[in-house]
Amino acid sequence: MPVVAKTSKGNFGTYADLASLIAYVERGMECWVAFDTTHHDDGRITVHSIVTPRKGGVSDGRAFPPCETPVFWETTNSRLNQAQAYGSAFTYACRYSLLGACGLSATDDDAQTSGTPQRDLHLMSDATKQRIDIMLAECNVPPGQQSAYLSRIAGTRVEYARLTEPIAQRILTSYTQHRQQTNTQPKEENK
Repeated sequence: MPVVAKTSKGNFGTYADLASLIAYVERGMECWVAFDTTHHDDGRITVHSIVTPRKGGVSDGRAFPPCETPVFWETTNSRLNQAQAYGSAFTYACRYSLLGACGLSATDDDAQTSGTPQRDLHLMSDATKQRIDIMLAECNVPPGQQSAYLSRIAGTRVEYARLTEPIAQRILTSYTQHRQQTNTQPKEENK
């Protein structure tokens, strides 16, 4: 299960905020994100995320199931007015709907470091790692700088040791396209 870093601090600890989750899905998974709200006859309100892969993106062809999440809010909280309470609850429901639809998890520093068994992150295959290592060698990337270099290519922060297969493939595709463009540009300029 891909893991999204927690980015915000709230009353009950740190969490991955909605903007970070949307950015992860739109950039890292190359999908469009939208939310739909349903007002039920019994007064309940639910949210479900709509995740649509972009054509040619790393998630193209993948189906994302709708993940309906209830919106619960408390109006007795003295620190928030009713609109603020609803807004907070709505954002919370959107976050968990998106996590569920995409099969994502938010990092938990305690769980990540406590020896708790981690779920499969679908890290890049050995063959893909070998191709990434060849690319890094061709570009003379010094040891310790791999993550920064790969992040520039990916357009998002990545860790060399924890690259997932889709992100690694996207990096390799971008690198190959860049090489092809730079190999043809000088010839065109000399004409």
